Amino acid sequence: MNRLLAATILSISGVLTSVAAAGAASQAPSPPPAVPTAAAPAAPTGGQPSSEAAAPAAPAATVEVTPLRGLAGRAAALLVSGQQGGQISVSMLVFPPGSAGKPGRVPWVLDVPGPTLASATTDGNLGLELAVYGMRGDKVVGSQVCAIRVAGAPAAWQTNGGLKFLGFVDTAPVPTSLRVLVREPVSGSFGMWEFPVPAVPGRGGSHGDLGFVAVAGGPGGQGAGTGTGPMGADATDAVIMRTPTLLAIVAPEPEDAWVVAGVGGEGASATAPPFSLAGDGNVPSTRPVLKPGTTVRLVLLGAQMPLHPVMSARLRRSDGRPEVSYGARLLTRLPAPAGEFERLVVVVTLPADLAAGEHELVLGSRAGTEPGEATAAIRFRVAPPEKAAAALVWSGVPVGEGGEMVATPVRPAGAAVSEDEPPANLKAAYRDAVAHVAADDSPASLRALVNLERAALGRGDVSEFNRLANTALGLGRTVRKTSSRALLGLCLVNLDLYREHSRDEARLAIAHSRRVVEQLAELLAGDSKDKEGQREAAEILAVFAGELQAVGSWSTSERLFARAQHVDPGDVGALMGRAGVYERASQPGEAIKMLDKVLAIRPDHREARLRLGVNQRRAGQLDAAQTSLTACTGAGNPDWVRAVAWQELASMRLAEGKVPEAVAMLRTATADVPADQHLQILLASALDRERHHREALAILNAVVGRPTGGPPSARFLYAEWPHEDLDAARVRLAALRPEAMAALAAAVKEDRP
Repeated sequence: MNRLLAATILSISGVLTSVAAAGAASQAPSPPPAVPTAAAPAAPTGGQPSSEAAAPAAPAATVEVTPLRGLAGRAAALLVSGQQGGQISVSMLVFPPGSAGKPGRVPWVLDVPGPTLASATTDGNLGLELAVYGMRGDKVVGSQVCAIRVAGAPAAWQTNGGLKFLGFVDTAPVPTSLRVLVREPVSGSFGMWEFPVPAVPGRGGSHGDLGFVAVAGGPGGQGAGTGTGPMGADATDAVIMRTPTLLAIVAPEPEDAWVVAGVGGEGASATAPPFSLAGDGNVPSTRPVLKPGTTVRLVLLGAQMPLHPVMSARLRRSDGRPEVSYGARLLTRLPAPAGEFERLVVVVTLPADLAAGEHELVLGSRAGTEPGEATAAIRFRVAPPEKAAAALVWSGVPVGEGGEMVATPVRPAGAAVSEDEPPANLKAAYRDAVAHVAADDSPASLRALVNLERAALGRGDVSEFNRLANTALGLGRTVRKTSSRALLGLCLVNLDLYREHSRDEARLAIAHSRRVVEQLAELLAGDSKDKEGQREAAEILAVFAGELQAVGSWSTSERLFARAQHVDPGDVGALMGRAGVYERASQPGEAIKMLDKVLAIRPDHREARLRLGVNQRRAGQLDAAQTSLTACTGAGNPDWVRAVAWQELASMRLAEGKVPEAVAMLRTATADVPADQHLQILLASALDRERHHREALAILNAVVGRPTGGPPSARFLYAEWPHEDLDAARVRLAALRPEAMAALAAAVKEDRP
């Protein structure tokens, strides 16, 4: 029997002895970090509010950090469930490996806002568990697990402030992501998110080593923008080695807005590298709050930068207005405090008309007139006027959640079968429950199987996970002997189980179900000898990958899409799914490769053509983008495809300063797709730049006067994951379901003793 799964599951049970013990052995417990003093607020830095909007005196709180050797079973199940979210919001900034002076050390800043913690304490005392796991593929390559005791939590946490952790994870090899769990054990409230580790060119990598812009948002969570460089490549690739890269934009914020604690390493503080990038008297902000019209000082880490870099800035507004490009001034260029990087201090003046909300600032660097550009992005918030005086940190700015989760959850367990043998009564009960589902395919029968699985995972022990998984996989191998169609039926049943567990947020069962669905799909893929069987196996893998993609499990979904593509190279849904992952991961070159394959199979795929044009533009292939996008404006394309194509083409003209051409193009576009408001706003903006203020105002008044509601905007449809091909696969699988369930019922009946 293969021992890989047993070893892997140990890491989710909280025993994680090998990793946690190694971390504890190499890092002596550090004394409790110094508590910020109630000194006068620091002078405004990096666009922060001025002295009249200074933060209150530092909270008189003490923080004690105690290293732990692992987590209890239920807490560990949260880490492997892949369902990100929770009641405790977090925001994280991850620095590149090596920026703290050691090659395998990954520094990070984690903010836990006070408003999400205030309800957990009535006397100012608070206990938390914090786990930060370094993940590479399906392996844990380093961890920091600790208990945190806070005494004297300030009342100000009801509206602002919170806990800020400056920490390290020592890893080997370098991880692709950090998975974070913050949990309050008494109430059971938690927050679980995963953030990418910025990829440094030349460090090595594979198709799974994606560099992501991490923007965590949605219910219960905020996030931090961390720009990343190109995807990892072999260190012998001289071209990649010379590619300039910007990493980890740091905006400083006053230290006394937070209760600051150090975690890991030899103890982390605001004066230790790379945190000291933020400047004296300040700490790094994971998502800064800035004021319109102010001059912002930002600090970047750069690698392989040109001798005389030319800096630029682009502002992406949240209100739908066109992207604005303008200059950025390089103030100083110094060696970084530690590691192989250098420090760039850049000054940017924000527009005075920035609306309250969340925006994104993209900084770029290139060598003279060279076309290639290194970029990094940071999200920031602008407080409403009535909140600007009090809001120093993002938790105090009650604006709409405009971010999206761009993270990289990873495979929760290996594909091998553990040595835990399920008892006979569990196998019999599971077989009977599956037989009932296969016989009548009713919600009641499925619910009985749902309840059985959750009862079998009662405590969340490792043995319970292994026994239940082996029960399902054992039945899969048995029914496979009867027919592949019966195994397809069992795959469909387990897909339904995953959906039911997800709907109920039963995280122990979700962790189990994700593992079993994948392993049954692999069993089906290995059993399929004919092309039709391979197609069905690939569709199961792709459909499941799409469902994981929808809940933020990018890394796992990309891997399953790749597997589906390997099983059936003609699976367009898998190719589109991978393209979607790469596009959101700011890897347009990889997205282009996938989309080219789609169009080679289906030249009339309109959404693929549109996404190809958009990614060609992002990759700087402007002539190719012009050709692809122009083809998408022709008759026969859906309205939303034409609308987005027109928007991109017009934005290209505006970015080049060809405003009259943009105006002419937008007049054609608004006549072609009159219902698209984004095109109307673009036209009004272009007319305003041409000083045709009356016409611009008339267009905006017409847009404002339109009734609310109606169909989703073109940009909203584009922002969705590509799903039409996966929907078609679901329809085909639904058509096969009656035959598959009948085959499953017959196979289970034969298996009865």
